[in-house]
Amino acid sequence: MGLEYLHGSQGVGEVFGVLGVFVLSIALMLSELMPRLKAMALGVSLLLLGGFTLEELFEAVDVGVLGLLLGMMVVVEFVKDVGLIQYMAARSVEISGGRPLLLMVSFSALVALASAFLDNVTTVLLVGPVVLATCDSAGFDPRPMTMAVIVSANLGGMATLIGDPPNVMIGLRASLTFNQFLSNMTPLAVLTTFASIAFLAFLYREELKPQPLQAERALRFRASLRDLDWRLGARVLPVFVGVLLAMALHERLGLEPASLALTGASAVLLLSRKPVEEVLPRLDWATLVFLAGIMMLVGALDRVGLLSAVGGYLSSRQVLHGPWAVHAILWASALVSSLVGSVPFTASAIPVISRIASSGGLGRSAWWALAAGVGLGCNLTVFGGAANLVMVRMAEGVGLRVTSGDFLKVGGTSTLLSLLVSSVYFYLRY
Repeated sequence: MGLEYLHGSQGVGEVFGVLGVFVLSIALMLSELMPRLKAMALGVSLLLLGGFTLEELFEAVDVGVLGLLLGMMVVVEFVKDVGLIQYMAARSVEISGGRPLLLMVSFSALVALASAFLDNVTTVLLVGPVVLATCDSAGFDPRPMTMAVIVSANLGGMATLIGDPPNVMIGLRASLTFNQFLSNMTPLAVLTTFASIAFLAFLYREELKPQPLQAERALRFRASLRDLDWRLGARVLPVFVGVLLAMALHERLGLEPASLALTGASAVLLLSRKPVEEVLPRLDWATLVFLAGIMMLVGALDRVGLLSAVGGYLSSRQVLHGPWAVHAILWASALVSSLVGSVPFTASAIPVISRIASSGGLGRSAWWALAAGVGLGCNLTVFGGAANLVMVRMAEGVGLRVTSGDFLKVGGTSTLLSLLVSSVYFYLRY
Protein backbone atom coordinates (compact mmCIF):
# COMPACT_ATOMS: atom_id res chain seq x y z
CA MET A 1 0.00 0.00 0.00
CA GLY A 2 1.49 3.31 -1.07
CA LEU A 3 2.02 6.15 1.39
CA GLU A 4 -0.02 8.43 -0.85
CA TYR A 5 -3.14 7.09 0.84
CA LEU A 6 -2.03 8.59 4.16
CA HIS A 7 -3.41 12.08 4.39
CA GLY A 8 -3.65 14.86 6.94
CA SER A 9 -1.05 16.70 8.95
CA GLN A 10 0.34 13.61 10.63
CA GLY A 11 3.74 12.37 9.51
CA VAL A 12 4.49 8.82 8.50
CA GLY A 13 6.58 8.40 11.65
CA GLU A 14 3.60 9.23 13.85
CA VAL A 15 1.43 6.77 11.92
CA PHE A 16 3.85 3.91 12.49
CA GLY A 17 4.32 4.98 16.11
CA VAL A 18 0.59 4.74 16.81
CA LEU A 19 0.41 1.43 14.94
CA GLY A 20 3.30 0.13 17.05
CA VAL A 21 1.54 1.09 20.28
CA PHE A 22 -1.64 -0.66 19.14
CA VAL A 23 0.20 -3.83 18.09
CA LEU A 24 2.16 -3.87 21.36
CA SER A 25 -1.00 -3.58 23.45
CA ILE A 26 -2.78 -6.33 21.53
CA ALA A 27 0.28 -8.60 21.70
CA LEU A 28 0.53 -8.17 25.47
CA MET A 29 -3.15 -9.06 25.84
CA LEU A 30 -2.94 -12.13 23.60
CA SER A 31 0.28 -13.42 25.18
CA GLU A 32 -0.99 -12.92 28.75
CA LEU A 33 2.34 -11.27 29.62
CA MET A 34 0.27 -8.54 31.23
CA PRO A 35 -3.37 -8.39 32.40
CA ARG A 36 -5.72 -6.98 29.77
CA LEU A 37 -6.54 -3.86 31.76
CA LYS A 38 -2.87 -3.06 32.39
CA ALA A 39 -1.93 -3.66 28.74
CA MET A 40 -4.65 -1.27 27.66
CA ALA A 41 -3.55 1.32 30.22
CA LEU A 42 0.03 1.04 28.98
CA GLY A 43 -1.07 1.67 25.40
CA VAL A 44 -3.11 4.73 26.35
CA SER A 45 -0.22 6.08 28.44
CA LEU A 46 2.18 5.70 25.51
CA LEU A 47 -0.24 7.61 23.29
CA LEU A 48 -0.38 10.46 25.82
CA LEU A 49 3.40 10.53 26.08
CA GLY A 50 3.59 10.53 22.30
CA GLY A 51 1.68 13.77 21.96
CA PHE A 52 -2.02 12.89 22.01
CA THR A 53 -4.19 14.95 24.32
CA LEU A 54 -6.89 13.60 26.62
CA GLU A 55 -9.50 15.46 24.59
CA GLU A 56 -8.38 13.73 21.39
CA LEU A 57 -8.52 10.28 22.98
CA PHE A 58 -11.86 10.84 24.70
CA GLU A 59 -13.41 11.81 21.37
CA ALA A 60 -13.04 8.16 20.33
CA VAL A 61 -14.96 6.81 23.34
CA ASP A 62 -18.48 5.69 22.42
CA VAL A 63 -20.47 6.84 25.44
CA GLY A 64 -23.54 5.12 24.01
CA VAL A 65 -21.94 1.69 24.40
CA LEU A 66 -20.63 2.46 27.89
CA GLY A 67 -23.93 4.01 28.94
CA LEU A 68 -25.89 0.97 27.79
CA LEU A 69 -23.55 -1.36 29.63
CA LEU A 70 -23.58 0.69 32.84
CA GLY A 71 -27.35 1.11 32.86
CA MET A 72 -28.06 -2.58 32.32
CA MET A 73 -25.51 -3.56 34.96
CA VAL A 74 -27.49 -1.56 37.52
CA VAL A 75 -30.87 -2.93 36.42
CA VAL A 76 -29.67 -6.53 36.34
CA GLU A 77 -28.16 -6.23 39.83
CA PHE A 78 -31.63 -5.44 41.20
CA VAL A 79 -33.23 -8.24 39.18
CA LYS A 80 -30.73 -10.61 40.79
CA ASP A 81 -31.73 -9.30 44.24
CA VAL A 82 -35.35 -10.19 43.49
CA GLY A 83 -34.27 -13.84 43.19
CA LEU A 84 -35.51 -14.21 39.63
CA ILE A 85 -32.08 -15.27 38.38
CA GLN A 86 -31.86 -18.10 40.91
CA TYR A 87 -35.39 -19.21 40.08
CA MET A 88 -34.60 -19.38 36.37
CA ALA A 89 -31.45 -21.35 37.14
CA ALA A 90 -33.42 -23.84 39.20
CA ARG A 91 -36.05 -24.32 36.52
CA SER A 92 -33.38 -24.81 33.87
CA VAL A 93 -31.65 -27.50 35.91
CA GLU A 94 -34.96 -29.23 36.63
CA ILE A 95 -35.89 -29.27 32.95
CA SER A 96 -32.47 -30.65 31.99
CA GLY A 97 -32.88 -33.53 34.41
CA GLY A 98 -29.26 -33.23 35.45
CA ARG A 99 -28.02 -33.60 31.85
CA PRO A 100 -25.47 -30.86 31.16
CA LEU A 101 -25.57 -31.30 27.37
CA LEU A 102 -29.31 -30.62 27.26
CA LEU A 103 -28.83 -27.65 29.56
CA MET A 104 -26.12 -26.19 27.32
CA VAL A 105 -28.32 -26.54 24.25
CA SER A 106 -31.34 -24.96 25.95
CA PHE A 107 -29.29 -22.04 27.27
CA SER A 108 -27.73 -21.53 23.82
CA ALA A 109 -31.14 -21.37 22.16
CA LEU A 110 -32.39 -18.91 24.78
CA VAL A 111 -29.33 -16.67 24.43
CA ALA A 112 -29.39 -16.68 20.62
CA LEU A 113 -33.09 -15.79 20.56
CA ALA A 114 -32.71 -13.01 23.12
CA SER A 115 -29.66 -11.55 21.37
CA ALA A 116 -31.63 -11.24 18.14
CA PHE A 117 -33.77 -8.55 19.76
CA LEU A 118 -31.61 -7.25 22.61
CA ASP A 119 -28.05 -6.01 22.77
CA ASN A 120 -25.55 -8.86 23.20
CA VAL A 121 -24.20 -7.37 26.41
CA THR A 122 -27.69 -7.06 27.86
CA THR A 123 -28.40 -10.69 27.04
CA VAL A 124 -25.20 -11.87 28.70
CA LEU A 125 -25.89 -9.73 31.76
CA LEU A 126 -29.27 -11.44 32.08
CA VAL A 127 -28.39 -15.05 31.29
CA GLY A 128 -24.75 -15.22 32.42
CA PRO A 129 -25.49 -15.26 36.16
CA VAL A 130 -28.13 -17.94 35.57
CA VAL A 131 -25.64 -20.16 33.78
CA LEU A 132 -22.89 -19.75 36.36
CA ALA A 133 -25.29 -20.25 39.29
CA THR A 134 -26.53 -23.43 37.66
CA CYS A 135 -23.02 -24.79 37.13
CA ASP A 136 -21.98 -23.94 40.67
CA SER A 137 -25.03 -25.49 42.32
CA ALA A 138 -25.26 -28.64 40.19
CA GLY A 139 -21.53 -29.24 39.92
CA PHE A 140 -21.29 -28.79 36.16
CA ASP A 141 -18.03 -27.75 34.52
CA PRO A 142 -18.62 -24.05 33.71
CA ARG A 143 -16.31 -23.94 30.66
CA PRO A 144 -18.73 -25.40 28.07
CA MET A 145 -21.61 -23.26 29.32
CA THR A 146 -19.51 -20.09 29.39
CA MET A 147 -18.31 -20.50 25.80
CA ALA A 148 -21.80 -21.51 24.62
CA VAL A 149 -23.31 -18.31 26.03
CA ILE A 150 -20.66 -16.13 24.37
CA VAL A 151 -20.87 -17.84 20.99
CA SER A 152 -24.68 -17.89 20.96
CA ALA A 153 -24.95 -14.23 21.99
CA ASN A 154 -22.70 -13.04 19.18
CA LEU A 155 -24.25 -15.26 16.51
CA GLY A 156 -27.80 -14.47 17.58
CA GLY A 157 -27.01 -10.77 17.52
CA MET A 158 -26.36 -10.79 13.77
CA ALA A 159 -29.81 -12.23 13.00
CA THR A 160 -31.83 -8.99 12.99
CA LEU A 161 -31.48 -5.29 12.31
CA ILE A 162 -31.65 -4.45 16.03
CA GLY A 163 -29.60 -7.39 17.27
CA ASP A 164 -26.26 -5.60 17.37
CA PRO A 165 -24.99 -2.01 16.91
CA PRO A 166 -23.05 -2.86 13.69
CA ASN A 167 -26.29 -4.14 12.15
CA VAL A 168 -28.00 -0.85 12.94
CA MET A 169 -25.11 1.09 11.39
CA ILE A 170 -25.10 -1.09 8.26
CA GLY A 171 -28.88 -1.10 7.93
CA LEU A 172 -29.17 2.68 8.11
CA ARG A 173 -26.36 3.30 5.62
CA ALA A 174 -27.50 0.66 3.10
CA SER A 175 -31.26 1.27 3.62
CA LEU A 176 -31.82 -2.35 4.65
CA THR A 177 -35.14 -3.12 6.35
CA PHE A 178 -35.92 -5.30 9.34
CA ASN A 179 -37.57 -7.89 7.10
CA GLN A 180 -34.56 -7.98 4.79
CA PHE A 181 -32.35 -8.81 7.75
CA LEU A 182 -34.77 -11.58 8.74
CA SER A 183 -34.67 -13.01 5.24
CA ASN A 184 -30.92 -12.84 4.70
CA MET A 185 -29.21 -12.96 8.10
CA THR A 186 -31.52 -15.02 10.31
CA PRO A 187 -31.02 -18.27 8.34
CA LEU A 188 -27.26 -17.77 8.53
CA ALA A 189 -27.43 -17.07 12.27
CA VAL A 190 -29.38 -20.29 12.82
CA LEU A 191 -26.95 -22.36 10.74
CA THR A 192 -23.81 -21.00 12.39
CA THR A 193 -25.27 -21.29 15.89
CA PHE A 194 -26.19 -24.92 15.27
CA ALA A 195 -22.73 -25.69 13.87
CA SER A 196 -20.93 -23.93 16.72
CA ILE A 197 -22.95 -25.60 19.49
CA ALA A 198 -22.42 -28.98 17.81
CA PHE A 199 -18.68 -28.26 17.83
CA LEU A 200 -18.74 -27.30 21.53
CA ALA A 201 -20.72 -30.44 22.33
CA PHE A 202 -18.02 -32.52 20.62
CA LEU A 203 -15.12 -30.59 22.13
CA TYR A 204 -16.47 -30.85 25.68
CA ARG A 205 -18.04 -34.29 25.30
CA GLU A 206 -16.30 -35.60 28.42
CA GLU A 207 -17.25 -32.60 30.55
CA LEU A 208 -20.86 -32.83 29.37
CA LYS A 209 -21.38 -36.46 30.32
CA PRO A 210 -24.14 -36.72 32.96
CA GLN A 211 -23.10 -37.88 36.41
CA PRO A 212 -25.45 -39.31 39.08
CA LEU A 213 -24.14 -36.87 41.67
CA GLN A 214 -24.86 -33.95 39.38
CA ALA A 215 -28.41 -35.13 38.81
CA GLU A 216 -28.91 -35.42 42.58
CA ARG A 217 -27.59 -31.92 43.12
CA ALA A 218 -29.84 -30.64 40.37
CA LEU A 219 -32.90 -32.05 42.10
CA ARG A 220 -31.89 -30.52 45.42
CA PHE A 221 -30.99 -27.18 43.87
CA ARG A 222 -34.55 -25.86 43.58
CA ALA A 223 -35.40 -26.64 47.20
CA SER A 224 -32.30 -24.83 48.48
CA LEU A 225 -33.23 -21.50 46.94
CA ARG A 226 -34.90 -18.71 48.84
CA ASP A 227 -38.31 -17.47 47.76
CA LEU A 228 -38.64 -14.58 45.38
CA ASP A 229 -38.62 -11.12 46.96
CA TRP A 230 -42.03 -10.13 45.66
CA ARG A 231 -41.97 -6.72 47.34
CA LEU A 232 -38.77 -5.72 45.55
CA GLY A 233 -39.93 -7.54 42.43
CA ALA A 234 -43.12 -5.49 42.25
CA ARG A 235 -40.96 -2.37 41.98
CA VAL A 236 -38.08 -3.64 39.87
CA LEU A 237 -39.54 -6.15 37.39
CA PRO A 238 -41.98 -3.71 35.71
CA VAL A 239 -39.07 -1.36 35.09
CA PHE A 240 -36.97 -4.23 33.78
CA VAL A 241 -39.66 -5.41 31.37
CA GLY A 242 -40.34 -1.84 30.31
CA VAL A 243 -36.67 -1.27 29.46
CA LEU A 244 -36.55 -4.44 27.36
CA LEU A 245 -39.71 -3.53 25.45
CA ALA A 246 -38.48 0.02 24.90
CA MET A 247 -35.16 -1.27 23.56
CA ALA A 248 -36.95 -3.51 21.10
CA LEU A 249 -38.87 -0.45 19.88
CA HIS A 250 -36.16 2.17 20.35
CA GLU A 251 -36.12 3.14 16.67
CA ARG A 252 -39.83 3.94 16.68
CA LEU A 253 -39.51 5.76 19.98
CA GLY A 254 -36.60 7.80 18.71
CA LEU A 255 -34.54 7.05 21.82
CA GLU A 256 -31.05 5.62 22.13
CA PRO A 257 -30.65 2.25 23.93
CA ALA A 258 -28.17 3.85 26.32
CA SER A 259 -30.73 6.48 27.30
CA LEU A 260 -33.30 3.78 27.99
CA ALA A 261 -30.86 1.70 30.05
CA LEU A 262 -29.72 4.66 32.15
CA THR A 263 -33.33 5.74 32.68
CA GLY A 264 -34.16 2.23 33.86
CA ALA A 265 -31.16 2.29 36.18
CA SER A 266 -32.29 5.59 37.69
CA ALA A 267 -35.82 4.22 38.12
CA VAL A 268 -34.77 1.07 40.00
CA LEU A 269 -32.42 3.08 42.22
CA LEU A 270 -35.28 5.39 43.17
CA LEU A 271 -37.94 2.70 43.59
CA SER A 272 -35.81 0.21 45.53
CA ARG A 273 -34.74 2.81 48.09
CA LYS A 274 -31.33 1.16 48.37
CA PRO A 275 -28.36 3.47 48.97
CA VAL A 276 -26.41 4.12 45.79
CA GLU A 277 -23.19 3.48 47.73
CA GLU A 278 -24.36 -0.11 48.26
CA VAL A 279 -24.95 -0.77 44.57
CA LEU A 280 -21.95 0.90 42.90
CA PRO A 281 -19.24 -1.45 44.27
CA ARG A 282 -21.07 -4.43 42.74
CA LEU A 283 -20.76 -3.13 39.18
CA ASP A 284 -18.04 -4.33 36.79
CA TRP A 285 -16.07 -1.11 36.47
CA ALA A 286 -13.01 -2.92 35.10
CA THR A 287 -14.87 -3.90 31.94
CA LEU A 288 -16.11 -0.34 31.41
CA VAL A 289 -12.61 1.09 31.77
CA PHE A 290 -11.13 -1.56 29.48
CA LEU A 291 -13.67 -0.89 26.73
CA ALA A 292 -13.04 2.85 26.94
CA GLY A 293 -9.30 2.25 26.62
CA ILE A 294 -9.71 -0.01 23.59
CA MET A 295 -11.82 2.69 21.93
CA MET A 296 -9.03 5.20 22.56
CA LEU A 297 -6.41 2.94 20.95
CA VAL A 298 -8.56 2.40 17.87
CA GLY A 299 -9.47 6.07 17.76
CA ALA A 300 -5.78 6.95 17.62
CA LEU A 301 -5.39 4.74 14.54
CA ASP A 302 -8.26 6.58 12.92
CA ARG A 303 -6.98 10.01 13.94
CA VAL A 304 -3.62 9.57 12.20
CA GLY A 305 -5.43 8.48 9.03
CA LEU A 306 -4.46 4.81 9.01
CA LEU A 307 -7.99 3.44 8.77
CA SER A 308 -8.86 5.93 6.04
CA ALA A 309 -5.68 4.96 4.19
CA VAL A 310 -6.66 1.30 4.19
CA GLY A 311 -10.14 2.19 2.97
CA GLY A 312 -8.78 4.38 0.20
CA TYR A 313 -6.41 1.67 -0.99
CA LEU A 314 -9.06 -1.05 -1.11
CA SER A 315 -11.66 1.09 -2.83
CA SER A 316 -9.30 2.51 -5.47
CA ARG A 317 -7.67 -0.77 -6.52
CA GLN A 318 -9.21 -3.92 -7.94
CA VAL A 319 -8.75 -5.65 -4.59
CA LEU A 320 -12.37 -6.48 -3.80
CA HIS A 321 -13.93 -7.17 -7.17
CA GLY A 322 -15.03 -10.36 -8.86
CA PRO A 323 -17.03 -13.43 -7.78
CA TRP A 324 -14.95 -14.11 -4.66
CA ALA A 325 -15.07 -10.56 -3.35
CA VAL A 326 -17.99 -11.39 -1.04
CA HIS A 327 -15.96 -14.15 0.61
CA ALA A 328 -12.97 -11.82 0.95
CA ILE A 329 -15.15 -9.24 2.69
CA LEU A 330 -16.61 -11.93 4.96
CA TRP A 331 -13.28 -13.37 6.11
CA ALA A 332 -11.40 -10.06 6.31
CA SER A 333 -14.21 -8.46 8.32
CA ALA A 334 -14.15 -11.33 10.82
CA LEU A 335 -10.38 -11.15 11.28
CA VAL A 336 -9.95 -7.38 11.53
CA SER A 337 -13.06 -6.73 13.65
CA SER A 338 -11.89 -9.33 16.16
CA LEU A 339 -8.79 -7.21 16.74
CA VAL A 340 -10.04 -3.63 16.59
CA GLY A 341 -13.65 -4.13 17.72
CA SER A 342 -16.86 -4.57 15.78
CA VAL A 343 -18.20 -1.01 16.08
CA PRO A 344 -14.96 0.86 15.14
CA PHE A 345 -14.29 -1.53 12.28
CA THR A 346 -17.84 -1.27 10.96
CA ALA A 347 -17.67 2.52 11.05
CA SER A 348 -14.44 2.53 9.04
CA ALA A 349 -15.54 -0.22 6.65
CA ILE A 350 -18.95 1.21 5.68
CA PRO A 351 -17.56 3.85 3.26
CA VAL A 352 -15.36 1.22 1.60
CA ILE A 353 -18.18 -1.29 1.23
CA SER A 354 -20.45 1.43 -0.12
CA ARG A 355 -18.01 2.03 -2.98
CA ILE A 356 -17.45 -1.66 -3.62
CA ALA A 357 -21.17 -2.49 -3.58
CA SER A 358 -21.87 0.13 -6.24
CA SER A 359 -18.75 -0.16 -8.39
CA GLY A 360 -17.90 -3.83 -8.03
CA GLY A 361 -21.28 -5.22 -8.99
CA LEU A 362 -21.77 -6.96 -5.66
CA GLY A 363 -24.92 -5.11 -4.63
CA ARG A 364 -26.37 -5.91 -1.23
CA SER A 365 -24.39 -9.14 -0.88
CA ALA A 366 -21.38 -7.01 0.12
CA TRP A 367 -23.39 -5.54 3.00
CA TRP A 368 -24.55 -8.97 4.15
CA ALA A 369 -20.95 -10.20 4.04
CA LEU A 370 -19.85 -7.26 6.19
CA ALA A 371 -22.63 -7.85 8.73
CA ALA A 372 -21.88 -11.58 8.90
CA GLY A 373 -18.12 -11.11 9.14
CA VAL A 374 -18.37 -8.60 11.97
CA GLY A 375 -20.79 -10.85 13.86
CA LEU A 376 -18.63 -13.95 13.44
CA GLY A 377 -15.44 -12.07 14.30
CA CYS A 378 -16.74 -11.35 17.80
CA ASN A 379 -16.15 -15.01 18.69
CA LEU A 380 -12.53 -15.09 17.50
CA THR A 381 -10.81 -13.29 20.39
CA VAL A 382 -11.77 -12.53 23.96
CA PHE A 383 -11.86 -8.80 23.24
CA GLY A 384 -13.65 -9.22 19.91
CA GLY A 385 -16.96 -8.26 21.52
CA ALA A 386 -18.11 -6.53 24.69
CA ALA A 387 -20.28 -9.54 25.56
CA ASN A 388 -17.15 -11.72 25.63
CA LEU A 389 -15.48 -9.52 28.21
CA VAL A 390 -18.58 -9.35 30.40
CA MET A 391 -19.08 -13.13 30.43
CA VAL A 392 -15.39 -13.85 31.01
CA ARG A 393 -15.36 -11.42 33.93
CA MET A 394 -18.41 -13.16 35.39
CA ALA A 395 -16.70 -16.53 35.02
CA GLU A 396 -13.56 -15.23 36.71
CA GLY A 397 -15.76 -14.14 39.60
CA VAL A 398 -16.67 -17.78 40.30
CA GLY A 399 -13.11 -19.07 39.93
CA LEU A 400 -12.93 -19.94 36.22
CA ARG A 401 -9.85 -18.38 34.61
CA VAL A 402 -10.23 -17.88 30.87
CA THR A 403 -6.99 -16.70 29.27
CA SER A 404 -6.82 -15.06 25.86
CA GLY A 405 -5.04 -18.16 24.57
CA ASP A 406 -7.71 -20.50 25.91
CA PHE A 407 -10.43 -18.38 24.35
CA LEU A 408 -8.60 -18.22 21.02
CA LYS A 409 -8.33 -22.02 20.81
CA VAL A 410 -12.06 -22.58 21.30
CA GLY A 411 -13.42 -19.36 19.83
CA GLY A 412 -11.01 -19.47 16.90
CA THR A 413 -12.03 -22.97 15.89
CA SER A 414 -15.70 -22.12 16.30
CA THR A 415 -15.23 -18.99 14.18
CA LEU A 416 -13.40 -20.93 11.47
CA LEU A 417 -16.26 -23.43 11.31
CA SER A 418 -18.82 -20.62 11.18
CA LEU A 419 -16.90 -18.87 8.39
CA LEU A 420 -16.84 -22.07 6.34
CA VAL A 421 -20.59 -22.50 6.82
CA SER A 422 -21.11 -18.85 5.89
CA SER A 423 -19.00 -19.16 2.74
CA VAL A 424 -21.13 -22.07 1.57
CA TYR A 425 -24.27 -20.09 2.41
CA PHE A 426 -23.11 -17.05 0.42
CA TYR A 427 -21.96 -19.21 -2.50
CA LEU A 428 -25.33 -20.96 -2.77
CA ARG A 429 -27.48 -17.90 -2.16
CA TYR A 430 -25.67 -15.03 -3.86
